[in-house]
Amino acid sequence: MNAMLRAATAPCEDATADFAQSELFQSNGWRCELGVRPAGALFQPVAICRRGAAEAVHLPEDAAPYATAAEALRHARAQAMRYASHH
Repeated sequence: MNAMLRAATAPCEDATADFAQSELFQSNGWRCELGVRPAGALFQPVAICRRGAAEAVHLPEDAAPYATAAEALRHARAQAMRYASHH
């Protein structure tokens, strides 16, 4: 695992976040809950991934909030796809 990504990811105690918009992504044994949280008038992408019975991992916020929920959800999806393909 990339040391920078390992340091940036953190176990997530509550993977059932309250999202303004959400979807589920599954790949390579990973199940990721993708969501969008309101950030003022903008939207913050959120990705929470779990492999099997392992502890959920909340992927780091690696982008500024987006103007639309659709853009933020696309970013969360791309982040989860990268994470699942590298772990």
